Formats: sequence, C-alpha cells, structure tokens
Amino acid sequence: MVTSRPRIVELGAGTGLVSRYISAMNPVLVERNGEWAALLRKRFPTSRFVQSARRSRSPSSSKPVGVVSSIPMLNNPQADAIRQVADTQIP
Repeated sequence: MVTSRPRIVELGAGTGLVSRYISAMNPVLVERNGEWAALLRKRFPTSRFVQSARRSRSPSSSKPVGVVSSIPMLNNPQADAIRQVADTQIP
C-alpha cells in the first residue's frame, strides 16, 4: 500500500511570496484570481493548484497537515467568503 505524503495547503497564494518558502513541502496552492493563478503556475510548475471555489478531491490526495495563509482576516470585507473557500478546498 502506498501512503501519500501529508500536504500543506496555502490559501490565497497570490503572487507566491509565501509559496517560495514552503515550496519544498510540495504545497497545494489555492488562488481564485485567474491572473495570479497563471503567474503561480509559471513560478511553481511542479506544484498542485486549485483555482475553483468548488470542492475538488482526488482519490490520491491526502489530508493536509496544515494551512498557510497571509490573507488578512480580521478587517477583510470578504472574510466570510474566504472561510467558505477554506471549508470547501481543504480535502
């Protein structure tokens, strides 16, 4: 039986500033902005990406061991939408 490696999920990966530091952990990068997602794909071609706000699971995915995000949540007018994305994106 093959065991999947635990995953780190970066919620709101943006331009990849944090992604650069965690790239050795093979993170799943979540970014809903299409232009930033395209930039991330160029900068991190071997990473797994999620751009949709819909739940997406694959049979080979493992549960994440942690979530990383630099999105400000306390004063963000979209905080509820961001929490909803986090709830649906993390397998």
